[in-house]
Amino acid sequence: MEAERSEYEQKMHELLGQLAHKREMEERYKEDIWNLETTKQNLTFQISQLKTTIQKLQAEHRAHQKQEIYMQNELEELKAAQKSLQTVAIRSQVKHESILAELNKETKRLKEEKQELLNRLHQQQQHLQKVQQQQQQEEENTINSDINHSSTSMSLVEAQSSGSNMMMKEIKNETEKEREKAIELDRLLRDAQDTIENMQQTNQGLPSATAAYSTCSENESSPTSHPQPRKTLADEMQRKEEGI
Repeated sequence: MEAERSEYEQKMHELLGQLAHKREMEERYKEDIWNLETTKQNLTFQISQLKTTIQKLQAEHRAHQKQEIYMQNELEELKAAQKSLQTVAIRSQVKHESILAELNKETKRLKEEKQELLNRLHQQQQHLQKVQQQQQQEEENTINSDINHSSTSMSLVEAQSSGSNMMMKEIKNETEKEREKAIELDRLLRDAQDTIENMQQTNQGLPSATAAYSTCSENESSPTSHPQPRKTLADEMQRKEEGI
């Protein structure tokens, strides 16, 4: 009996030791479970934050993609607009150069006509002076040759004088017509010059057109930096007639 009791006590002692060990292990497991639960909660919170961050990044990425597409479309539109503007600028430059060339050509033609009219006017004035001198000489010769000349001779002189007067009248009429033509030519020249000046101001953004106009202006010896008063053809005709 004593041996059995001792054996039972030993077994009880072993069971108590095992029970204490289990309790200790249970406490450790509980602590580990608590730590794992805390770690799980932290990881869950971090995962939630990461999901929120990922969603924000995805939203920003989509916004950037939309903005990039918009910017690409804007860039394409700007390229198309630039190409269109370049085409319009080239066409405008060609058109302005063509108009300037035509105006310069017309101005040159009008100046040539003006010079031709001046030459014709000068010739007519010389002819008129010559006729007047001849008439005056004939009258003086007639008076000095014979004061008591017959009525037939007087009629001849009167007829010659009448013919001379008619010729002078015709020359004056022709001169008046030439003067009217000269006035019209002056008006056309002024209009052409004003048109060229206006086109030069409008066409400042087109270097080649401006250069063409400047070259033409230099060839015509009419610098725009120090403009001289215009002398019209009609004024020159009036001056020559007053000289006569």
